[in-house]
Amino acid sequence: LTNTLIVVTSDHGEMLGDHDLTGKTKPWQGSVSVPLIVVGPGVLKGGVVDRPVGTLDLAGTFLDFAGVSRADHMTTVSMKSLLTTGKALPYREFVSSGLDNFRVVIKEIGGVSYKYVCCHGRCPSPPSTA
Repeated sequence: LTNTLIVVTSDHGEMLGDHDLTGKTKPWQGSVSVPLIVVGPGVLKGGVVDRPVGTLDLAGTFLDFAGVSRADHMTTVSMKSLLTTGKALPYREFVSSGLDNFRVVIKEIGGVSYKYVCCHGRCPSPPSTA
């Protein structure tokens, strides 16, 4: 375990009754947020990254920790610097997600995260806390 990263995450959130909804089919926070816990050598103990990140970048992060270059066609970005220093070093300009009829873009500006939701076709009115 001396050279092993342990990662706890999920591929999507679940509404679990938020706004009287279940499942992952809405662009609201309960559906697009997932846990991401990383421990291992070099990872800042007790560190918290409070900026938006994408789980699709786990592949690039694993490759970076292993000292392996990503293939040219891969768009994954490493989060290693965020996990090892706790500082918001260059990462992505924005993080995006989506499913079927919606897309969500999350961008941090001046330390504040903003979320833009774009719906195609039928998309319900957002709850006040979305």
